[in-house]
Amino acid sequence: MKMKVTDLLIIILGIIFLNCNQTNSKIKKTENAFSENSDTASIIAATAMIETHMKEYKIPGMQIAVSNKGKLIWSKSFGYSDLKNKIPVTTQTSFRIASVSKSLTGAALGLLLQENKINLDSTINFYVPTFPKKRWPLTVGQIARHISGIRHYNSSEEANSSKHYNSVSESLKQFANDSLLFKPGTQFEYSSFGYILLSAVIESVSKQDFPQFMVEKVFSSLDMRHTSLDFSDKNIPYRSKFYVIDENDNRVEAPYIDNSSKWAAGGMISNAEDLVKFGSALLSGSFLHPDIVNTLFTSAKTSDGKETGSGIGWDIKKDANERNLVCMDGSLPSARSFILIYPKEQLVITILANTGNSIFFNKEEAIMVADLFLNPKGLDPTEDEQKNAIGQYSYSTYFDEDSINGKINISKINGKLSGTMTIPNRFFKDRVIPVPVIRVNGDEINIVGVPGSWIFMSYQKNKKAIHGKWRFGPLKGDLEGKQEQ
Repeated sequence: MKMKVTDLLIIILGIIFLNCNQTNSKIKKTENAFSENSDTASIIAATAMIETHMKEYKIPGMQIAVSNKGKLIWSKSFGYSDLKNKIPVTTQTSFRIASVSKSLTGAALGLLLQENKINLDSTINFYVPTFPKKRWPLTVGQIARHISGIRHYNSSEEANSSKHYNSVSESLKQFANDSLLFKPGTQFEYSSFGYILLSAVIESVSKQDFPQFMVEKVFSSLDMRHTSLDFSDKNIPYRSKFYVIDENDNRVEAPYIDNSSKWAAGGMISNAEDLVKFGSALLSGSFLHPDIVNTLFTSAKTSDGKETGSGIGWDIKKDANERNLVCMDGSLPSARSFILIYPKEQLVITILANTGNSIFFNKEEAIMVADLFLNPKGLDPTEDEQKNAIGQYSYSTYFDEDSINGKINISKINGKLSGTMTIPNRFFKDRVIPVPVIRVNGDEINIVGVPGSWIFMSYQKNKKAIHGKWRFGPLKGDLEGKQEQ
């Protein structure tokens, strides 16, 4: 019996309908997975930290994405990509990533290393013979690891140039004739200009323009659909507007910049999900061989054997809990960006903002957000633990050489712990500081306040007495106090 065309179409549509229902069911299970595992408390706490910070410092828009063992476990957008037209940030919105661009440039260099097309120990003039020779020879590896002696920007005008350059080779004119700051290999000096020179090396070896190479070999290969170079003269879909603070303390659109002066060093745009995908690919070895990734993730050493804490496109460090951390951050008046990779824990986290002006969101804050996922203990306290934490506490300590006597208040509002604190010194005065995160684990109470950079306090209750420690960026100290009636 012959089947009619209409009957065949009905069967095909039925199959498609069934598949769509199955796909939607899988998506719903993924969306609801957060309520079924321990990530829920971490997400609630991270959301509170970011939203409180945005409110305190008038940040128009932000994004965050987190992956664990290669799986995206959270992606969230906050605020606006366009304040004037009230266009919200979505997961598709792309932000300027500033110096996180160096991590992507480092990966491009890694591809050429993997193909044995480049040698880190070869001199720069072997690949770019037109670059002026210096007093000492300098190698590709020294440039990539910031130990070459090539200078960094001398001014904000250089960092935020509005001048257009028609090519990478033309952009080298900004620094090509300058003397080296020191003999290559002997010191560490962070240099964005060095990464612009690396892009000239990539062009020479690949026989492609740097923008073309990045699109074809990096962005497309990793399916980073919202990552590109930040062409100021092009209408790029989903690109955020960018903001600074004016003299009246209002957020206004940032002045024009032309990133052709620094594509490889700080001229790319991306979104949080793309960057998490990039970090996960490095951990899995699916993009670069693990040996190449290890080269990127290994700290350089100066000629006297001291580690610099800088790999190729990455900072190499340990967090406050002594976990190994590979990270990069970017800063412009119009942007703030972070990517953190915990190799052992297989965690990748990216945080982006569409302003960097007059905000205090540093690497320490990004690490505190990551810690919520690495160590969720205490984020979901029992009823008894919550009751134990509620109260007003007075504490004394030394902060920035001031002897201070502050207050901590913890209450329960709408079924959730809520808090404030004071740090009465010459900088914070008597301002009441919001506390968006409170962890309780037995008699141990950890709080995070938002007075600019985030302050972390951890204390234990011994009857009515408390004792513990605080940390504020690089500053830290002890605190003693009591629970008041």
